Order: sequence, then structure tokens, then C-alpha cells
Amino acid sequence: MTVKTTLRAGDQGTKGLVRKYGDRLVAVRYRYDRKKGMRYKTVELIEDAIPWDPVLNYKPGTLVAVKIDYEENELRQCVKD
Repeated sequence: MTVKTTLRAGDQGTKGLVRKYGDRLVAVRYRYDRKKGMRYKTVELIEDAIPWDPVLNYKPGTLVAVKIDYEENELRQCVKD
């Protein structure tokens, strides 16, 4: 199947689905199956929402990759030190 159109909630063509699913609706996609000659309308919904704190759990001494541009001389020297 191929996806030809993706509509965000509130776009033209999604009004009825917004009424049906409310704030849970994220996107509507139209998928096409050439072999079967079918068009499918699919919806993406939010099932659950809970607070999340993206704390990184690095332990002291863990090596991490850092990208520093060539022109950032002062920052590059700090990292070397």
C-alpha cells in the first residue's frame, strides 16, 4: 500500500473525524492498494497521555559523543582541557 495524502487534525476533510475523536485525533491518512483496487482511510489517535520528564540517565564518567564545529575554538579548547 502507498500513502498518498496525510491530513492533520483540523485540515479540510477531517472535520467529521474531529467531531468523532476530538483532541485525540492526530492525523488522517489515505492509503491505496493497487492490487485490490481499494482506498483506505486510516486515523492516528492519541491513546494515552502522561507526564514525562526526559532526564538523561548518564552516570559520571560515561563517554558521550559531542559535535563541535571547527570554528568554535574556545569551546573546543574547554573540552580538550
